[in-house]
Amino acid sequence: MSQAKVPKFIDIQDKVVDGLTLWQVIDLATAGVVAAVFIVLLRGPVGQIGALFSVVLGVCFAFIKINERPFSVFALSAFSFLINPKKYSWQKEKVKIKMREHKIAPLPSRRADQELTVQKIKELATALDVEEHIRK
Repeated sequence: MSQAKVPKFIDIQDKVVDGLTLWQVIDLATAGVVAAVFIVLLRGPVGQIGALFSVVLGVCFAFIKINERPFSVFALSAFSFLINPKKYSWQKEKVKIKMREHKIAPLPSRRADQELTVQKIKELATALDVEEHIRK
């Protein structure tokens, strides 16, 4: 059974012309055509400035990467931000305290002979006070 070869560098584009990828050649060719149109149609300094601008923009699209992203993605993001700007603000999240619920045992029912009277409560308080002094 033969093993299939798995490509290792799938994110790297093939070089087509003199070490340039197909998209770099297309970007530079487009910039050259636009620069030629500027020079032919708009003679003088206006055409030269337009041609220079198109060549610089073509070189940016062909070679510049910002944060490992192509310049076209950066330019599109910048353009969409200019059209629809957003303001992000950070707010600290409130900490949610988890409370455990304790089950409360029901009070035992009192019988008639177990009724608390003032005298019984005083005796109980005295007994508790005496035991507290003994422990210390």
